[in-house]
Amino acid sequence: VTWLVPIVTFSILIGLNMDYDVFLITGILEAKTAGLSTDEAIVKGMVVNGNVIGVAGVIMATAFGGLLFSSTVLNQQLALVIIIDVLFDTVFIQSMFVPAIMAVLGEKNWWPLTIASKPRNKESNGEGDRDPLHTGPRSDGPASASPAYIGSDTRHV
Repeated sequence: VTWLVPIVTFSILIGLNMDYDVFLITGILEAKTAGLSTDEAIVKGMVVNGNVIGVAGVIMATAFGGLLFSSTVLNQQLALVIIIDVLFDTVFIQSMFVPAIMAVLGEKNWWPLTIASKPRNKESNGEGDRDPLHTGPRSDGPASASPAYIGSDTRHV
């Protein structure tokens, strides 16, 4: 094995595997926020996004399969490792392992949402009961000032 193969494949595989995980968890979370139970949301997320994940894995395996025909040993090794991992991840991890673990955990899957929705103490961060996921300008500070106020500094240099 060429020394570069583990270093390069690690970063590529983390990106690909996280991408498939985002597809799956987003579908499950959408079903859960629509009012389904955790088990129903897992099934719905798999039904909606399972095909996308499977097809994406086959496409990536096919694309990297072209490197198997390279005359460079490094490319052949990269291709083999990536193909094996992508197929393993899409067939076993994303299709079986992640849904099984989520089914076992049940409502504990959603603990980050409970932390994000807790009201915050005004003294601790100055945010008050503001939504922690809100990305717009604050309504109580200079960011909400009118444009006429924003350039009118009375100090002279």
